[in-house]
Amino acid sequence: MKKIQIVGIEQSYEWRADVSNSRDIALEEMKISNLGEQGILKKLIPGAFNLYLDKNLLYSWDQYFEIIKQLSYVRLVTLTGNKFRKIDKD
Repeated sequence: MKKIQIVGIEQSYEWRADVSNSRDIALEEMKISNLGEQGILKKLIPGAFNLYLDKNLLYSWDQYFEIIKQLSYVRLVTLTGNKFRKIDKD
């Protein structure tokens, strides 16, 4: 026997808006240029496996390293179309 629950449109929007347990987070073309305050990614999307940040305004490899530092479960981070600076040889 399966349980069926009928929900209203407001409740379904609330469930979709809760990204804290989402495995795939798509934020393409959102004009994101910074990651916000320290630790915010870990707080907002701790269980993300795949993070799609294509065509944003990210510019530093330090931002990438901060993402993988905060999100311990992340396996894929796509950054195509961002304008990363070259890494100094030093």
